[in-house]
Amino acid sequence: YGVPYLPGSGVKGMTRHFAEHWADVRPDQARLDHIFGPRLEPGEEGGTAGSMVFFDALPAPEVALEFDVMTPHYSPWYKSFANAPGDWHNPTPIKFLTVKAGTKFHFGIAPRRPRDAEATSDRGKVQEWLTAALAWIGAGAKTGKGYGRFTT
Repeated sequence: YGVPYLPGSGVKGMTRHFAEHWADVRPDQARLDHIFGPRLEPGEEGGTAGSMVFFDALPAPEVALEFDVMTPHYSPWYKSFANAPGDWHNPTPIKFLTVKAGTKFHFGIAPRRPRDAEATSDRGKVQEWLTAALAWIGAGAKTGKGYGRFTT
């Protein structure tokens, strides 16, 4: 796309994870499998698609990027715990691009089949879970450091 975006598969996974672990009222497994599709074990075949499609999340026009920097101070220690951390190690600044705080993103979900469009409760529930997941657990990289938190 030429812009930072969140893949639909990641948005779907984040939303399902939120629904399974943090939703106020956790759905039963049958409803999760209906909405997201059943989980398969590695190598297992025979899965089906869920009732909802998750599209890539794209930023609104006028995407603004900013530089940020992280500076690991103990690189040798991170590489091998045999090298004890100490003041004699040189910090290594690493610059990286971030999406400017406050950038709006467009998230899209839709029913997979015409018959799924009738299940408005599924769409409403998925919107609720998605909104809460973005605010509580965030999306993208470095969410533990505060990146990827969304507000409505």
